[in-house]
Amino acid sequence: MKLTGIFGRLALTNLILLVLISYFIIYVFHKTEQINTILHEVTSVHLPVMGDSEKLISAVQRMNEFRLKYQVTGDRDFFDRFAGFKSEADSVNGRLAEVVMGKSKSDIYDRVNELYTAFSEMSESQINGREHNYAETNRQLEDVSFKLDEHINLLKNTADSEWRSLLERSNRMVGKVVHKSVLFMVSCIVGAAAVAFFNTRTIARPLRKLGEKTNEVAAGIFPDRFSLEAPYEIERLASDFNIMIARLKESREQKEEFVSNVSHELKTPLSSIKEAAQMLKEGAFDNDPESSRRLLDIIDAESERLIASVNGIIEISRLDINDAPYEMKPCSVGRILRNIVTKTEPIASGKKIAVVCDIPDDLPDVSADREMISRAAENLIGNALKYTPEKGEINISVKKTGERLLLVSVKDNGRGIAEADLPHIFERYRRGRNQQGDVKGTGLGLAIAKKIISRHGGEIWANSRPGEGSEFLFTLPLSF
Repeated sequence: MKLTGIFGRLALTNLILLVLISYFIIYVFHKTEQINTILHEVTSVHLPVMGDSEKLISAVQRMNEFRLKYQVTGDRDFFDRFAGFKSEADSVNGRLAEVVMGKSKSDIYDRVNELYTAFSEMSESQINGREHNYAETNRQLEDVSFKLDEHINLLKNTADSEWRSLLERSNRMVGKVVHKSVLFMVSCIVGAAAVAFFNTRTIARPLRKLGEKTNEVAAGIFPDRFSLEAPYEIERLASDFNIMIARLKESREQKEEFVSNVSHELKTPLSSIKEAAQMLKEGAFDNDPESSRRLLDIIDAESERLIASVNGIIEISRLDINDAPYEMKPCSVGRILRNIVTKTEPIASGKKIAVVCDIPDDLPDVSADREMISRAAENLIGNALKYTPEKGEINISVKKTGERLLLVSVKDNGRGIAEADLPHIFERYRRGRNQQGDVKGTGLGLAIAKKIISRHGGEIWANSRPGEGSEFLFTLPLSF
């Protein structure tokens, strides 16, 4: 997967988005932890300090009230009430010692604790009768009580101020988080829209151009090779489209060449047959039996040529649609080749061509359709006879290669094949430049041979140099 491709871009975009979302989640989590810490400090420190300060002020005031009442009346109930509020004040003072945090509040509380301890001891001493100078003690207690009340209020106000400051800070943090969340969401939406627009633009434009080229091809117009600035996948598609156009052009040229060759192949024998038949019909050689026989020989030869051309066209068409069922049986390639050599011996003798066979008798059988293999081999040997000059030589050999293959070679010393034509000689309707001219053909023989060999699981190829002859080779799997 390339980053220049559609899926590469999507993957990169998703990765960037995932990183941004992860970073934002971490940011929000961090800020949430800070806000929670602030709220915990407010609820566990400042609010309890404020509440307990109020309670301590109330308890001290009630202690003063019942101390004075007991001092005047001596009623035991007032003494008990004093003791109860003193116990409550001691408890509240103890809780304040536990919850007060921070230097400013700790310093104030230390002074509160000092004053409360003094107030508590003096009140208890007086109410228990250990102090006899009530007027002086009352004055001192009033002074201590005033200062204690003042410092407790100071502690409460300090906690209240810090509480409000922390709440304002937490509100600012919440507002900041909300602001950045909205900003992040808007940025993601805008970014996603921009990326989608860019990707759509870079995909739609080349696809539109590719569609236009497709319409041209559908109309029978083959455009020149073109390139697209597009994602990797569409560039590949355009490249494959160019290859398709090139092959369509090539196929059209081949068909035009085939039509020309077939027209010539059919027209020439038909013309010869028609002319010979016309001459016989008009009785031009009624008194010349020898000439009449030559005309009949021409009609016979041209008819055979015509039938061969038509059979070749039918055969390649049947092979194209796999309409020729193969009867795969063990058979001897050596015997097939010897039969073909015997069958074509008159042609070789007529051109004084020496056909040399190197075919061992102990060759293993192959699994093949005898008739089809015979047809493929006959095409190769027939071509060799066509393009080998008089008094030339053809070598046919078979040998076992590897563990499960037979290699067949048909080699001649004819005109050879041009290097530029060699990669295309097994394509239908193709006839090499060196093969055109005096030797006629439709260019189907090698295409038929290739299809037959391929359907048998073998391979076929050729080696050739102009002026040095050609060698056609094919392999077949051995019978199990």
